[in-house]
Amino acid sequence: MKLLAFIFTFFLSITIMDTMQAAHIVGGEAHYTFIRFNTDSTQVMFEVEFIMYRDNVSQGADFDDPAQFGIYELQRDGSWDFIDQISERPGMVN
Repeated sequence: MKLLAFIFTFFLSITIMDTMQAAHIVGGEAHYTFIRFNTDSTQVMFEVEFIMYRDNVSQGADFDDPAQFGIYELQRDGSWDFIDQISERPGMVN
Protein backbone atom coordinates (compact mmCIF):
# COMPACT_ATOMS: atom_id res chain seq x y z
CA MET A 1 0.00 0.00 0.00
CA LYS A 2 2.86 2.38 0.84
CA LEU A 3 4.50 1.61 -2.50
CA LEU A 4 1.27 2.37 -4.35
CA ALA A 5 0.92 5.71 -2.51
CA PHE A 6 4.55 6.56 -3.30
CA ILE A 7 4.12 5.74 -7.01
CA PHE A 8 0.91 7.78 -7.19
CA THR A 9 2.55 10.76 -5.47
CA PHE A 10 5.64 10.50 -7.68
CA PHE A 11 3.67 10.50 -10.94
CA LEU A 12 1.33 13.23 -9.73
CA SER A 13 4.36 15.37 -8.90
CA ILE A 14 5.86 14.83 -12.33
CA THR A 15 2.65 15.71 -14.15
CA ILE A 16 2.07 18.98 -12.28
CA MET A 17 5.70 20.12 -12.55
CA ASP A 18 4.84 21.42 -16.01
CA THR A 19 2.42 23.95 -14.56
CA MET A 20 4.44 24.99 -11.52
CA GLN A 21 6.36 28.24 -11.56
CA ALA A 22 7.78 30.78 -9.14
CA ALA A 23 8.94 34.37 -9.36
CA HIS A 24 11.35 35.88 -6.88
CA ILE A 25 12.88 39.19 -5.99
CA VAL A 26 16.63 38.55 -5.92
CA GLY A 27 17.48 40.68 -2.90
CA GLY A 28 17.47 44.09 -1.39
CA GLU A 29 18.80 46.58 1.11
CA ALA A 30 17.23 48.74 3.79
CA HIS A 31 18.89 51.90 5.09
CA TYR A 32 17.71 54.42 7.63
CA THR A 33 19.20 57.75 8.67
CA PHE A 34 18.38 59.66 11.85
CA ILE A 35 17.09 63.15 10.98
CA ARG A 36 16.07 64.78 14.28
CA PHE A 37 14.05 64.66 17.49
CA ASN A 38 11.09 66.99 17.92
CA THR A 39 11.38 69.85 20.46
CA ASP A 40 10.47 67.77 23.53
CA SER A 41 12.26 64.59 22.34
CA THR A 42 9.07 62.51 22.34
CA GLN A 43 9.22 61.78 18.60
CA VAL A 44 12.05 60.98 16.25
CA MET A 45 12.29 61.38 12.47
CA PHE A 46 14.16 58.98 10.19
CA GLU A 47 14.71 58.85 6.45
CA VAL A 48 14.18 55.27 5.26
CA GLU A 49 15.36 53.88 1.91
CA PHE A 50 14.59 50.43 0.49
CA ILE A 51 16.50 49.16 -2.55
CA MET A 52 15.28 45.96 -4.20
CA TYR A 53 17.10 43.93 -6.83
CA ARG A 54 15.92 41.44 -9.39
CA ASP A 55 17.28 39.77 -12.49
CA ASN A 56 16.53 41.84 -15.61
CA VAL A 57 16.49 38.81 -17.91
CA SER A 58 13.95 36.79 -15.93
CA GLN A 59 10.28 37.37 -15.32
CA GLY A 60 10.78 37.95 -11.62
CA ALA A 61 8.11 38.92 -9.16
CA ASP A 62 6.46 42.27 -9.77
CA PHE A 63 7.11 45.03 -7.29
CA ASP A 64 4.14 46.01 -5.15
CA ASP A 65 2.60 49.22 -6.45
CA PRO A 66 2.19 50.92 -4.09
CA ALA A 67 4.68 49.41 -1.66
CA GLN A 68 3.27 49.34 1.87
CA PHE A 69 5.36 49.74 5.01
CA GLY A 70 4.17 49.41 8.59
CA ILE A 71 5.41 51.53 11.48
CA TYR A 72 5.55 49.82 14.88
CA GLU A 73 6.56 50.92 18.36
CA LEU A 74 8.41 48.66 20.80
CA GLN A 75 6.64 48.47 24.16
CA ARG A 76 8.27 47.99 27.56
CA ASP A 77 7.00 44.39 27.74
CA GLY A 78 8.80 43.52 24.47
CA SER A 79 5.70 43.50 22.28
CA TRP A 80 5.20 45.72 19.22
CA ASP A 81 2.21 48.03 18.65
CA PHE A 82 1.12 49.03 15.16
CA ILE A 83 1.30 52.83 14.75
CA ASP A 84 0.77 53.64 11.07
CA GLN A 85 1.10 52.41 7.50
CA ILE A 86 2.79 54.25 4.65
CA SER A 87 2.18 53.53 0.96
CA GLU A 88 4.70 54.66 -1.66
CA ARG A 89 4.98 54.09 -5.37
CA PRO A 90 8.25 52.42 -6.31
CA GLY A 91 10.80 54.44 -8.25
CA MET A 92 12.48 52.48 -11.03
CA VAL A 93 16.18 52.89 -11.79
CA ASN A 94 17.82 51.14 -14.74
